[in-house]
Amino acid sequence: MNRYVIETKQITKTYNPRSPFIALDHVDLHVSEGCIYGLIGDNGAGKSTLLKLLAGHIFPTNGELCLFGETEEKALCNIRKNIGCLIEYPCFVPGMTVEQTLHYYAIQKGVPDNKKIGEQPWCKHAALQDANTSHPSGSPVPMNVVYHIRRHFSRGVTANGQ
Repeated sequence: MNRYVIETKQITKTYNPRSPFIALDHVDLHVSEGCIYGLIGDNGAGKSTLLKLLAGHIFPTNGELCLFGETEEKALCNIRKNIGCLIEYPCFVPGMTVEQTLHYYAIQKGVPDNKKIGEQPWCKHAALQDANTSHPSGSPVPMNVVYHIRRHFSRGVTANGQ
């Protein structure tokens, strides 16, 4: 018997109830364990919407979502703690340093010991320690750091609770 790690049944997502925009229309998806699956489609086809639903960033209007055989919201939340994803662009919080923003995301994901973020290899590799210093004015370095640090920051955001 196939074990599906991702399964959707008639998933629908609409926005704006007064003038509905259908982002996903009764989508059925079955991804078996060990498979690599790609989403291909035009802009506006619903690829990002589906990924946001799977990640728990948004919720379906109708239909059923099943991850690793689980459908209940509490179980899905626990599963999502071990899933790292970055859909479209990372959300940088204005006025927060890189490390502060990583702590923010760790709290959102329920990472219990997020005080060790600065010790993680990906954090050191990204040179986030240097980026988390202060300007001569004494204010923290904001998120408008150089591109390669942002790229490595995105990797850190997607890291699971390790």
